Amino acid sequence: MGYLSQKKRQERRTAVLNVAILLILLFTIIVIFAPQNVFFSHFIKWQFQYYIITLIIFVYSMCIKYFIHSGIILFFIIINSVILSSSSNIFFNTSGQGTEEIRIVYQNKVSQIKPLIVQADKKQADIIAVNPIKNLNNVVDDNYRLFHEDADLGKSFILSGIPAIRSGTIHFSSTLSASYIVIQKAEREIMIINIDFSKMREEEQKSVFKNLSEFVLEQNIPIIMVGDFGISSWQSNFNKFLEETGMKVKNRFILSDGKYKFNPLAHPTYNVLGYKALGLKKVEFLTRKEKNSNYPLLFQIIL
Repeated sequence: MGYLSQKKRQERRTAVLNVAILLILLFTIIVIFAPQNVFFSHFIKWQFQYYIITLIIFVYSMCIKYFIHSGIILFFIIINSVILSSSSNIFFNTSGQGTEEIRIVYQNKVSQIKPLIVQADKKQADIIAVNPIKNLNNVVDDNYRLFHEDADLGKSFILSGIPAIRSGTIHFSSTLSASYIVIQKAEREIMIINIDFSKMREEEQKSVFKNLSEFVLEQNIPIIMVGDFGISSWQSNFNKFLEETGMKVKNRFILSDGKYKFNPLAHPTYNVLGYKALGLKKVEFLTRKEKNSNYPLLFQIIL
């Protein structure tokens, strides 16, 4: 390769990396300093994808031995990593120190309950958290009971293989609610809350998470929350909820929109939240029996 050709290639690489660094800088400024209003929130919800793209650019700059550019990009990777890890786990679930396990099967957009119950039974699930797209009938079988007799079978309910101490529904708006159940496990009472905020509107976020925070702070027993929280944990309303309640995200980022097991463009909204000592052993996608339903998830939680 001639000298001029090599020089032009180096100039192109330098120009590409300079533009990339400028875009990374602008995005970082938005993430850290911009007000989280409707306009900027559209940028902030893509923060994990931005993190992955930045890692790819870093690897590329290292491979072509542009070490000064690599150092600058690494600086922004560290900043973004600190922001993301302050409210979530990026690549790994939180390991627990307990010895007892509880298995929760979760599904939203459920159109038929029997296939879900069959799968949950095969996986020896203790709890089935259900969020239907229509009113469901015949929701009880020999192994799982509906303890909350007034549950809304068209919005949110929980089936349990463990006798319930109490159960009920939390109402956030005319369209959003969450079901909960209190059971005895590991020689103590534990509350499990079934969340589906997938239909939450942007203008509802603040009030919904405020009401959820107030409910959590009123309880005096350990709480486990599972489901689709509608937004990612680093976004302001969700992050504020975590700070106020002391709840921790226990799962790695789950890049799924429910329709596909993996979608690199999905925002990680599926989460397991719990008290500090709680661990998450495994997250597993189960078989989807109906095309208009989302994939069920099995959470193996260490108490």
